[in-house]
Amino acid sequence: MAFPNLLLFFFVFHFIHPKSAYSKCHKPFRCGNLGTLEFPLSNMQPECGLFMVNCSSPSIPKIQFSSGGIWYEIHKKLSTNQLVIIDPFLKLQLFDQNRNCLSLHNMSLPKSSSISLTLISPNITLFKCNNEPYNEEIRQRFDPYNYEHETCPSYTVYYRNPRNASLTNEIDVPSQCSVIQMPVNLHQLDSGDLFRLLTAEFIIEWNFSDDCSKCYNGGGLCTDDEMNSFHCKTVKFKNTPMLFLICKASNFFISKRHV
Repeated sequence: MAFPNLLLFFFVFHFIHPKSAYSKCHKPFRCGNLGTLEFPLSNMQPECGLFMVNCSSPSIPKIQFSSGGIWYEIHKKLSTNQLVIIDPFLKLQLFDQNRNCLSLHNMSLPKSSSISLTLISPNITLFKCNNEPYNEEIRQRFDPYNYEHETCPSYTVYYRNPRNASLTNEIDVPSQCSVIQMPVNLHQLDSGDLFRLLTAEFIIEWNFSDDCSKCYNGGGLCTDDEMNSFHCKTVKFKNTPMLFLICKASNFFISKRHV
């Protein structure tokens, strides 16, 4: 009868042509009020994505961009590669009663050869300048360009309110100053308070490298090795001898039935 042969065929086919070991990682997953999310995001399965998402609290899902890093709150999903997120620590430091100068620093995002992360929210440029020994000289450099300042314990932060963005004068940044980019609250542009001008909410966008796109579309997963070099995880057959024996055995039984 042909039926046993058919069963044998499907058994062998299934064994030698398995689904990708990463097929589960290619499936979108639901995450509370965000709806469906997909790679490079993963629902707490490190082997399935570049960024971990914790959906245990449907109303406040969180995302982590690097192992052991900050868990950011996800406020909104804008598209398949854009999220509005909130930095909980920055939010606390900007709170009126805290007003912590330590919050004035560049946002730190991980570097990856598989994917690029970009902050696309409106930003404000800050100049963090050491107070000594050129404090007065530095202030005279900024004053003619309508810069305001915030005095901190060991440094002064100079900035120009975004409402004066039409002022095109470029300043020659003093060597004692470092440049900081931070997200700005467009609803507080009339405020003369730097901490009210800033916000802990910002938009982040990611884009795959060409290599990662080819890898993912081919059924693999994009990863970075210890040297931050790109690597594509693909399916490898580990039971080649067993496959050979099964194929030989199936061929024997099929041929015997035709004798």
